[in-house]
Amino acid sequence: MKRVNQQICLSLGAVLLLTGCGGGGGGPSVPTQDNNGTVNPNPTPNDPIADRVTALGLSPTEYYANPALNMVGAVAAYEEGYTGAGIKVAVIDNGLKTGWQSAFPNVSSSNIMESIDVVTYTGNNGVSFNGAVGYTRTQTTIGADQVAGVSYTVTNSGHIYGTAPDVVITGDGTGATAKALLDTQGHLVGIYMTNPGTGYTNASVTVVDGSGNITSAKVELGGISNDGHGTFVSSQIVAPNDGKGILGIAYNSQLYSIDASVVGDGSSISIDKAISGVSYAMTQGVNVINQSFGGAGSIASYANINVYKDALAANISIVNAAGNNGSSCTTLATCSGVAALPWENGMSDMLTKNGAWIVVGALNADGSDIASYSNRAGITKSNYILAPGTGNVGTGIDSNGNAYTYSANGTSFATPIVTGAMALMYQKWPTLTGNQMAQILFKTADDMGVAGVDDIYGNGKLNLNKAFSPVGVLSVPVAAASIQTSGASTATTSNLGGSVLRTGTAMAKLQSFAPLNNTIGLDSFNRDFKLSMTSAIGTAATDGTDVMNFDNFSWMNYKSLTFGVDQSYNRFAIGWKPSSSSSISFTHTDDLFGTTGEGLFGMANPQTYYINARKSFKTEDMELQVQGTYGYGTANSTNGSLISNISSVQGLGGKIKASYDGFGLSYEIPMHVVNGGMTFALPVGVDASGSISTQETVANLSPNSIEQQFGAFYDLVQSNGRFLAQYIHTENKMNISGMSDDEVRFMYRYFY
Repeated sequence: MKRVNQQICLSLGAVLLLTGCGGGGGGPSVPTQDNNGTVNPNPTPNDPIADRVTALGLSPTEYYANPALNMVGAVAAYEEGYTGAGIKVAVIDNGLKTGWQSAFPNVSSSNIMESIDVVTYTGNNGVSFNGAVGYTRTQTTIGADQVAGVSYTVTNSGHIYGTAPDVVITGDGTGATAKALLDTQGHLVGIYMTNPGTGYTNASVTVVDGSGNITSAKVELGGISNDGHGTFVSSQIVAPNDGKGILGIAYNSQLYSIDASVVGDGSSISIDKAISGVSYAMTQGVNVINQSFGGAGSIASYANINVYKDALAANISIVNAAGNNGSSCTTLATCSGVAALPWENGMSDMLTKNGAWIVVGALNADGSDIASYSNRAGITKSNYILAPGTGNVGTGIDSNGNAYTYSANGTSFATPIVTGAMALMYQKWPTLTGNQMAQILFKTADDMGVAGVDDIYGNGKLNLNKAFSPVGVLSVPVAAASIQTSGASTATTSNLGGSVLRTGTAMAKLQSFAPLNNTIGLDSFNRDFKLSMTSAIGTAATDGTDVMNFDNFSWMNYKSLTFGVDQSYNRFAIGWKPSSSSSISFTHTDDLFGTTGEGLFGMANPQTYYINARKSFKTEDMELQVQGTYGYGTANSTNGSLISNISSVQGLGGKIKASYDGFGLSYEIPMHVVNGGMTFALPVGVDASGSISTQETVANLSPNSIEQQFGAFYDLVQSNGRFLAQYIHTENKMNISGMSDDEVRFMYRYFY
């Protein structure tokens, strides 16, 4: 819909607008009747996104009704279980309209705060406030910065911002409760009211300090605005999953709606009230603050402006609308005064705090370009990001207190999409700072315009699908030097590249070792992601167990001794054939039953020894052959490997073959482990301090089911050649339960 025309800005930025003047964005065009709104059509049949949304227990219609969600890929966060639960979001705006409960039924009234400042103060000259000189003011309007000389006892000194004793409200405000809001020095910076209602316009307030001294202050209460701006902005974040209207991007987050509007002018924001609102948000442990307002001119001169620095230092992120003037923002004069605050003289250290300062521009309707009305990145480009802001759908309240949906344009409505994205990030990675989370959003944004960060698009377009994916090289934390220690908290990282575990058939059970799929890897921001490590396990190219006898050697004759060695000189075999019907061999390999590992699966000095004995019983037409093999293997753990310990491994194998006049049957149990285990020290999580938690898990190498091969063959030897036909049926192939295979082979060897 069409934006509301820009309103006249008051001088010095004392009053900031919600609907223009470089501020938070076009105001919503409120319909004249309750028509349930106009929203995006239902998803098309067989829509893969709709299927993903449905699988999460969400309504695709409600999801698509908020077009911004699909445009930024919000379903990627929901699929990982992150919906903003437990995260507190403050919206400093013009409050919520009467009847807001129908729009936000899952939001408690205790989270809705009407923040007001002291507008008239009548103190008694000479009255002592805990040693401070009494303060007298008779001006009709006194901002929070003008009463900084009044001192009260900070009764809750353990917090950055404490509160004085309760404020008693009489007159029009009877029944409400309030607190005096103090800064770090105990100065009064405002009074805020809880349990908001209607009808409070000019209440009498008595402030009692810690020593019992009393002074009077007359306050003007903001009340609940009839303008729908704050309701619309809030709905973009917390509209619940209730099958009605739209879905908010962080729909399970906790909303703190702080009314900072100018009394009698619900479209304008008092900077004094906004600053007081930031102070209040800090006392409530809010994680993210949304400021969909702004105005021309500097606000850096306000006495209490440093509350923004204090909030950022407390790891609170502040998300600001870029403004709707279509300005280049190449100078402070052409930027929104609030959004560009860190670029004011003496305010640059705001960008180095734990919390993030984010400036949000609006995309056009299809997300292909920046909206014509949106202020450009300009001097704020390092912290500027674009989000859907044109045709956004939000919730309004009609005259009867019923909720409906309607659309609006403006950076005001792009801002809560980024605020909600930050809430999702705070929930998923609580060990990161807000600044780190913002850098992730910036780094994973879809680049637009000139490659890299530029003066128009800043970091580009918000993309939650990429933000919830690893950034940079994913690595696996492994315990440091003492890798055998369970639960090691110190860690180094190993690159995944080149990490592989190649298993021989005797140890193929490792290919389905489930705990390897519950490990974590860290990206370049040290964020943890679940990994499926079994994908790095495969079958060895050659199985070391196939050299355990001399089937592939040509015995010169019986009563012979044979010795074999490979080119590396660490795989060898010695065989003795005392007669034509019997033989015994001793074989060594430099692997663990055919298994080798590299990188995260590295093993030190793997080796296996085999003893094979064979005996044949022959008559003129019949032959019976019996063969048995015993294997013994060892290997050591090594630093930089997830394998922390390997016990000695023992294996057995055997074969019986009987033939008559060329026809025969065979039964074989290939070499398999009968005793032995491999211990993995697997990283499984990151605690609140950022330390890696590991869990030691032992993989029993003995197969659940033993592989068996049943065979039938016909072997015909002629003077000029040999013909062999063979059928083999395998049960539990590769020692993995439930698998079988059938194979038919034909071979003809010609002698010449």
